[in-house]
Amino acid sequence: MGVDPPPLTLEDGAARPAFTGNTRAGVPDEAWLDHLQTVLIEKDGILQDTPVTYSGFFSHGQRKEDVRPRATVGVFPVFYEKASSMAMQKHSMLVVMKATEFVNPGQVPVIVADCPLYTLQKKCQWKFPDEVGESKIVCFMGFLHIEMMSQECGGKLLAGSGWDRMFALAKIFNTGVAASLLSGKHVKRHGMPTSLPLPGSMF
Repeated sequence: MGVDPPPLTLEDGAARPAFTGNTRAGVPDEAWLDHLQTVLIEKDGILQDTPVTYSGFFSHGQRKEDVRPRATVGVFPVFYEKASSMAMQKHSMLVVMKATEFVNPGQVPVIVADCPLYTLQKKCQWKFPDEVGESKIVCFMGFLHIEMMSQECGGKLLAGSGWDRMFALAKIFNTGVAASLLSGKHVKRHGMPTSLPLPGSMF
Protein backbone atom coordinates (compact mmCIF):
# COMPACT_ATOMS: atom_id res chain seq x y z
CA MET A 1 0.00 0.00 0.00
CA GLY A 2 1.18 3.49 -0.79
CA VAL A 3 1.59 6.23 1.78
CA ASP A 4 -0.77 9.19 1.62
CA PRO A 5 1.10 12.43 0.84
CA PRO A 6 1.11 15.03 3.63
CA PRO A 7 -1.23 18.03 3.33
CA LEU A 8 -0.07 20.99 1.25
CA THR A 9 2.51 18.91 -0.62
CA LEU A 10 4.59 20.83 -3.15
CA GLU A 11 5.75 19.44 -6.51
CA ASP A 12 9.10 18.32 -5.08
CA GLY A 13 7.29 16.33 -2.35
CA ALA A 14 8.17 18.71 0.48
CA ALA A 15 5.37 19.77 2.83
CA ARG A 16 4.77 23.46 3.32
CA PRO A 17 2.99 24.77 6.44
CA ALA A 18 -0.17 26.77 5.84
CA PHE A 19 1.02 29.90 7.67
CA THR A 20 4.48 30.36 6.19
CA GLY A 21 5.21 34.06 5.98
CA ASN A 22 2.37 35.12 8.27
CA THR A 23 3.93 37.65 10.61
CA ARG A 24 1.22 37.00 13.20
CA ALA A 25 1.56 33.21 13.34
CA GLY A 26 2.20 32.13 16.93
CA VAL A 27 1.24 35.51 18.37
CA PRO A 28 -0.71 35.11 21.64
CA ASP A 29 -4.44 35.89 21.64
CA GLU A 30 -3.94 38.89 23.92
CA ALA A 31 -2.25 40.71 21.03
CA TRP A 32 -5.67 41.14 19.41
CA LEU A 33 -7.01 42.89 22.53
CA ASP A 34 -3.94 45.15 22.61
CA HIS A 35 -4.52 46.01 18.95
CA LEU A 36 -8.21 46.70 19.62
CA GLN A 37 -7.34 49.01 22.52
CA THR A 38 -4.85 50.92 20.34
CA VAL A 39 -7.41 51.40 17.56
CA LEU A 40 -10.09 52.61 19.99
CA ILE A 41 -7.86 54.99 21.98
CA GLU A 42 -5.46 56.53 19.47
CA LYS A 43 -8.03 57.18 16.69
CA ASP A 44 -5.26 57.14 14.10
CA GLY A 45 -6.53 57.26 10.51
CA ILE A 46 -4.20 54.48 9.37
CA LEU A 47 -5.20 52.24 12.27
CA GLN A 48 -8.89 52.67 11.48
CA ASP A 49 -8.31 50.86 8.17
CA THR A 50 -6.85 47.77 9.83
CA PRO A 51 -9.19 44.88 10.70
CA VAL A 52 -10.46 44.83 14.28
CA THR A 53 -12.11 41.41 14.28
CA TYR A 54 -10.25 38.47 15.81
CA SER A 55 -10.02 36.52 12.55
CA GLY A 56 -9.20 39.63 10.52
CA PHE A 57 -6.34 40.61 12.84
CA PHE A 58 -4.61 37.23 12.65
CA SER A 59 -5.13 36.76 8.90
CA HIS A 60 -3.99 40.31 8.05
CA GLY A 61 -0.32 39.28 8.12
CA GLN A 62 -0.85 36.52 5.56
CA ARG A 63 0.39 37.22 2.04
CA LYS A 64 -1.50 35.76 -0.91
CA GLU A 65 1.60 34.21 -2.43
CA ASP A 66 2.21 32.20 0.75
CA VAL A 67 -1.04 30.25 0.47
CA ARG A 68 -0.25 27.11 -1.53
CA PRO A 69 -1.90 25.20 -3.03
CA ARG A 70 -4.79 27.55 -3.64
CA ALA A 71 -8.27 26.07 -3.42
CA THR A 72 -10.40 25.88 -6.52
CA VAL A 73 -13.94 27.06 -5.86
CA GLY A 74 -17.12 27.27 -7.90
CA VAL A 75 -20.18 29.50 -7.49
CA PHE A 76 -23.51 28.36 -8.90
CA PRO A 77 -26.22 30.60 -10.33
CA VAL A 78 -29.44 30.91 -8.34
CA PHE A 79 -32.25 28.79 -9.79
CA TYR A 80 -35.75 30.10 -10.46
CA GLU A 81 -37.67 27.13 -9.05
CA LYS A 82 -38.96 26.99 -5.47
CA ALA A 83 -36.22 25.51 -3.30
CA SER A 84 -38.43 24.08 -0.54
CA SER A 85 -39.36 20.81 -2.24
CA MET A 86 -37.86 17.33 -2.09
CA ALA A 87 -37.39 17.26 -5.87
CA MET A 88 -35.50 20.57 -5.93
CA GLN A 89 -33.29 19.63 -3.00
CA LYS A 90 -32.41 16.28 -4.56
CA HIS A 91 -31.63 18.05 -7.84
CA SER A 92 -29.47 20.61 -5.99
CA MET A 93 -27.55 17.85 -4.22
CA LEU A 94 -26.90 16.02 -7.50
CA VAL A 95 -25.70 19.25 -9.14
CA VAL A 96 -23.37 19.99 -6.20
CA MET A 97 -21.97 16.44 -6.36
CA LYS A 98 -21.27 16.67 -10.10
CA ALA A 99 -19.82 20.18 -9.87
CA THR A 100 -17.56 19.26 -6.94
CA GLU A 101 -16.27 16.21 -8.79
CA PHE A 102 -15.55 18.39 -11.84
CA VAL A 103 -13.82 21.22 -9.92
CA ASN A 104 -11.98 19.11 -7.29
CA PRO A 105 -11.98 15.42 -8.28
CA GLY A 106 -12.14 13.09 -5.29
CA GLN A 107 -13.33 15.73 -2.82
CA VAL A 108 -16.32 14.89 -0.65
CA PRO A 109 -19.14 17.28 -1.66
CA VAL A 110 -20.60 19.48 1.09
CA ILE A 111 -23.88 21.41 0.88
CA VAL A 112 -25.07 23.99 3.43
CA ALA A 113 -28.70 25.02 3.89
CA ASP A 114 -30.91 26.75 6.43
CA CYS A 115 -33.02 24.67 8.80
CA PRO A 116 -36.13 23.96 6.63
CA LEU A 117 -34.04 23.03 3.58
CA TYR A 118 -31.63 21.03 5.72
CA THR A 119 -34.50 18.82 6.89
CA LEU A 120 -35.50 18.19 3.27
CA GLN A 121 -31.92 17.31 2.38
CA LYS A 122 -31.72 14.79 5.23
CA LYS A 123 -35.02 13.24 4.09
CA CYS A 124 -33.56 12.95 0.58
CA GLN A 125 -30.50 11.20 1.98
CA TRP A 126 -32.64 8.71 3.88
CA LYS A 127 -35.04 8.09 0.98
CA PHE A 128 -32.42 7.89 -1.79
CA PRO A 129 -29.28 6.49 -0.09
CA ASP A 130 -27.85 5.12 -3.36
CA GLU A 131 -27.94 8.51 -5.10
CA VAL A 132 -27.48 11.18 -2.41
CA GLY A 133 -26.86 9.09 0.72
CA GLU A 134 -24.84 10.15 3.75
CA SER A 135 -21.81 8.30 2.36
CA LYS A 136 -21.91 10.37 -0.85
CA ILE A 137 -22.55 13.98 0.25
CA VAL A 138 -22.35 15.88 3.54
CA CYS A 139 -25.34 18.07 4.44
CA PHE A 140 -24.60 20.86 6.89
CA MET A 141 -27.07 23.04 8.73
CA GLY A 142 -26.63 26.77 8.12
CA PHE A 143 -24.50 28.80 10.51
CA LEU A 144 -27.37 31.17 11.35
CA HIS A 145 -29.33 28.39 13.03
CA ILE A 146 -26.23 27.10 14.82
CA GLU A 147 -25.60 30.62 16.13
CA MET A 148 -29.24 30.97 17.23
CA MET A 149 -29.09 27.70 19.16
CA SER A 150 -25.81 28.66 20.84
CA GLN A 151 -27.29 32.02 21.86
CA GLU A 152 -30.37 30.29 23.22
CA CYS A 153 -28.16 27.96 25.29
CA GLY A 154 -26.28 31.00 26.60
CA GLY A 155 -29.59 32.65 27.48
CA LYS A 156 -30.61 29.60 29.51
CA LEU A 157 -27.34 29.79 31.44
CA LEU A 158 -27.86 33.51 32.13
CA ALA A 159 -31.52 33.18 33.15
CA GLY A 160 -32.03 34.50 36.68
CA SER A 161 -28.56 36.08 36.84
CA GLY A 162 -29.81 39.66 36.45
CA TRP A 163 -28.01 40.06 33.13
CA ASP A 164 -31.16 41.26 31.34
CA ARG A 165 -32.10 43.54 34.27
CA MET A 166 -28.68 45.20 34.05
CA PHE A 167 -29.40 46.36 30.47
CA ALA A 168 -32.87 47.58 31.49
CA LEU A 169 -31.51 49.58 34.47
CA ALA A 170 -28.77 51.10 32.30
CA LYS A 171 -31.51 52.15 29.85
CA ILE A 172 -29.74 50.41 26.98
CA PHE A 173 -32.85 48.33 26.26
CA ASN A 174 -36.35 48.48 27.68
CA THR A 175 -37.51 45.64 29.95
CA GLY A 176 -39.17 43.61 27.19
CA VAL A 177 -36.23 43.80 24.79
CA ALA A 178 -33.77 43.02 27.60
CA ALA A 179 -35.78 39.91 28.53
CA SER A 180 -35.88 38.81 24.87
CA LEU A 181 -32.07 38.81 24.79
CA LEU A 182 -32.13 35.58 26.80
CA SER A 183 -34.06 33.75 24.07
CA GLY A 184 -31.42 34.44 21.41
CA LYS A 185 -34.01 34.65 18.62
CA HIS A 186 -32.83 38.07 17.40
CA VAL A 187 -29.26 37.23 16.37
CA LYS A 188 -27.99 40.75 15.63
CA ARG A 189 -29.54 42.32 18.73
CA HIS A 190 -28.28 39.48 20.94
CA GLY A 191 -24.78 39.45 19.44
CA MET A 192 -23.84 43.03 20.36
CA PRO A 193 -24.37 42.88 24.14
CA THR A 194 -22.63 39.51 24.39
CA SER A 195 -19.58 40.54 22.33
CA LEU A 196 -18.93 43.86 24.08
CA PRO A 197 -17.94 42.59 27.56
CA LEU A 198 -14.78 40.75 26.41
CA PRO A 199 -12.85 43.70 24.90
CA GLY A 200 -14.44 46.09 27.38
CA SER A 201 -13.21 44.11 30.37
CA MET A 202 -9.62 44.88 29.42
CA PHE A 203 -9.89 48.69 29.59
